[in-house]
Amino acid sequence: MNISGQPQVASANFALYNGTGITGLIKTFEDQLKQAVPSGNIVVRVNAAKTDYAETIIVDLTGNRGNDATSIAQALGIKVGSLPEGEEKPEGADFLIIVGKDKVPATLTPTEASPTPTPSQ
Repeated sequence: MNISGQPQVASANFALYNGTGITGLIKTFEDQLKQAVPSGNIVVRVNAAKTDYAETIIVDLTGNRGNDATSIAQALGIKVGSLPEGEEKPEGADFLIIVGKDKVPATLTPTEASPTPTPSQ
């Protein structure tokens, strides 16, 4: 029985795609991934082809590690999906995680500037 809350995943290589336009999101998410899967190795960190992903997904790029993908998804609070159209399959990775807007911490969210009052004339 695994009481640590970490999925029992054999060593795995991950590609992380930033599916938002928010700088620094991959680094923040990478810390969460390393806590959930200490045996994981991140081999690719790039921006996704699109920047409007609402939800974070994990994709089993090998086609035969679906159980691991499900365990990792549960540990990270994300969904299992398939490679979205328009995204390239990364080389050397077992799993692709496209980080969406659901994983943007408040510290990285652009703040809405208060409108500057205009003098009325």
